[in-house]
Formats: sequence, structure tokens, C-alpha cells
Amino acid sequence: MLIIHSFRYSQETQRDKMMKNKSSGSVLIICLVLLSVISIIGVVSMQSSSLQEKFSRNIFYNVQSFQAAVNEQSQQYNSASKDESLLLEVLSESRVLDAKLDIRHAVMESSIMYVGEGLPPSGYSLGKYRGLKFSIDTKSTYENIDAISNQTLGFQYAAPKSI
Repeated sequence: MLIIHSFRYSQETQRDKMMKNKSSGSVLIICLVLLSVISIIGVVSMQSSSLQEKFSRNIFYNVQSFQAAVNEQSQQYNSASKDESLLLEVLSESRVLDAKLDIRHAVMESSIMYVGEGLPPSGYSLGKYRGLKFSIDTKSTYENIDAISNQTLGFQYAAPKSI
């Protein structure tokens, strides 16, 4: 009886070995599938993160370009509104203005043009003054980046009717 028992024990051991061999192959396949799915999820999330970074950088440069254009335009207005000779020159022909601000990597272009005539601003006599309408157009562009901002500012100048 001892011999039979030992024979059965050896048969169970061979059966266990066969089951282990079959199951270890399926575990390997399942692990490889899970590893590839996790890798794909990681790559997709990295690409999404990179795209979001590009979006935020683009928005940053667009805001910078807008702020540069508005600041340049404000400087041009302050300068032009005090320079009567410049405004009288512009009555005959539009003029390109020199940049007032020096912002790193930003290219500024400004021009002033005469738009037309109207009533003088409030506080000036209708009989003695006329309103000259001007516009300042400013374009701000960052080098090597597609961040462009075009701004237009209209203003009125009270000029004596004799001009």
C-alpha cells in the first residue's frame, strides 16, 4: 500500500506541474496586456499635458502682445495730444510714429491719421473751435511667435477755426 500511495503522490505532482506550466503562460500574457495599456495611458496623458502647455504659452504671449500694444498706444496718445505741430502735419497725410517703448522681443508699429472733423470737445465754444478727429493704430508683434495685437484709439482735438 505504501507503493501505491507513493505512485499516486507522484501522479498528483505531475498534474500540478502541468497546471502550473499552463497558468504561468496566461499570467505572462495578462501582465503584458496590462503593462501595454498602462503605457498607452501614460503616453496619451503626456501628450495632453504638452498640448495644454502650448495652449497656456500661446495665451500668455497673446496677453503680453495686447498689453504691449495698449501701453505703446497710451504713450503715443500722450505724446501726440500735446504736439500741435504733429497733429497739423497729420491733417494732410497719415504718419508713422516712432516706437516709444522698448519691450524685449516685441516689435511695435504705430501710425496716426486724420479721420475727419466734428464738433469740438465739451468745454470749447462752437463758434471759436472745431473738433479734429484722429486715430492712432498700434500693432504689437512678438518675434518668431504668432502673437499679434492690433489696437485703435480715437481722440478729438479742439483746434481754432482759423486753422
